[in-house]
Amino acid sequence: MSRSQRVSRVFLMLVVVTALTPLMLSLSVAARAEEKIVLTCKGSKKFIPNDFATDVDAVSIIVDQTEGVIDFDGTILPITGTTEAAISFKKKDEKGWSFTGAIDRITGSAFLSQNDGKTTFITRLKCSKAKPLF
Repeated sequence: MSRSQRVSRVFLMLVVVTALTPLMLSLSVAARAEEKIVLTCKGSKKFIPNDFATDVDAVSIIVDQTEGVIDFDGTILPITGTTEAAISFKKKDEKGWSFTGAIDRITGSAFLSQNDGKTTFITRLKCSKAKPLF
């Protein structure tokens, strides 16, 4: 193979890779947006008005961007906002409880406020991506 043929072949490979790179990246981003992200969290929960706090050792949060919901330890909350830095959620249920919260996508900090007009529960957590057990 001559030198000019090798140069042509390398040039062709570069053109193909350059053309396919945006497609591969967009497929990767689309695949990530469709998956459920499972977080394990620890932190504290504060009860107001009596100002009592307790440690929270094991809370699971499932972020399902495809369905547009957060499963916050069994409570399903609709996602109301998504940015590069955070996902926020909010809901008022049929019993009069309002839920408001957010998860910082960079630090893993999570916050949930639950209020029925008389009592407020404030949960602050530090979360990380769950690892499969097996």
